[in-house]
Amino acid sequence: MLLEVLFGVLALAFLSGCYIRLAAQILATVLPLVILLIDGNLGYWHYNRKVEFWNQMKLIGHNVGIFGAVLILATDG
Repeated sequence: MLLEVLFGVLALAFLSGCYIRLAAQILATVLPLVILLIDGNLGYWHYNRKVEFWNQMKLIGHNVGIFGAVLILATDG
């Protein structure tokens, strides 16, 4: 629940245009952990939730692309 609230606040920061750099820095810190701990748990998604392997790889690829864009925003001076 806390993670969803955090992502909601960060989304509002991006949409409003205020604190974009700070929001990008926070997201650049949190997003790799989410990719590794939640999306990277392939056994859970494949066996328990019946998500196909390549579909999960596609979703991880999308998150990595978002992470790359956030890194550019966070370090852009």
